[in-house]
Amino acid sequence: MKKKFQSENGMTLIEILAALVILGIVFIGFMTIFPQMTAFNEKTGDKLETMNLAKEELAYWKRKEGAYSLSDFDKYQRVMIAEDKVRRFPGHVENSEIDFYESEDLKGNSHKDSFWLHKIHIKILREGEILSETYGYIKVR
Repeated sequence: MKKKFQSENGMTLIEILAALVILGIVFIGFMTIFPQMTAFNEKTGDKLETMNLAKEELAYWKRKEGAYSLSDFDKYQRVMIAEDKVRRFPGHVENSEIDFYESEDLKGNSHKDSFWLHKIHIKILREGEILSETYGYIKVR
């Protein structure tokens, strides 16, 4: 009398190898994400730091109680940006540069108690590349 084998509910070697190959492919896919996330986090941290430096520089220029005078900016280099005459100078924060937009039609028209808001463009640079920038206005007589 022959005995019939009952079906076993286990996995064959081929099924185990196929499962390991599939898990390996999924694992490799996840492992490629982590270096990208690390690089993205570093860039985000640098951007946040430079944004804070730009805001710190803007706060430095806004903290003066009264208004600046145009003569305060005469010592700085004048450059042309688009059609605007601009004074460009280094900021107080390391690696910062400031463009002071001067309106020619306001020069010489100041009264004792009046002032104008002049635009300043603050840039945080690294190796000539702008990492962060902000704009603001300062009082000028």
